Amino acid sequence: VIPQLRGDLKSRPPADIFAEGRGLVDRGVRELVVISQDTTDYGGDLSPRRSVEDLIEEIAAWPDLKWLRLLYAYPSEVGARLIRLLAEEPKLCGYLDMPLQHVSDRVLKAMAREWGEKRTRGLLDRLKEKVPGLALRTTFIVGFPGETDDDFRKMVDVVEGGYFEHVGI
Repeated sequence: VIPQLRGDLKSRPPADIFAEGRGLVDRGVRELVVISQDTTDYGGDLSPRRSVEDLIEEIAAWPDLKWLRLLYAYPSEVGARLIRLLAEEPKLCGYLDMPLQHVSDRVLKAMAREWGEKRTRGLLDRLKEKVPGLALRTTFIVGFPGETDDDFRKMVDVVEGGYFEHVGI
């Protein structure tokens, strides 16, 4: 419902982000947090197109910045390049907030989510394998209209899989 309330995503120009971040770092801030409604979808509305990975790479190159943290990574947008950055970029904190909402194909379809259980589990396995020690945080919606005991059990199974540092429900 958030996109319906807030409207279409609108990316800030990279120059604005860099100027704000640079100003903070110049004043002694040691960690920058890149956050938005859907941070991993950053730049799709810009010309030329930019990506959150482009931002991370440029900001991480600043010698006087210690840490960079990314919040609200939608699973459909977490690809190989972002996983590589999480694994290899020392300034990018090994932390990811990825709101999964559910795991059941039926419930996700009712939520108009494009991902299902198989792709979600595959992504979680890749993150666990490629980014050891990743502090993964997520949120799930319990009691979604039409959710069955079987749907709920699938979600519990994923939580019990040990992927998450923190789970909000």
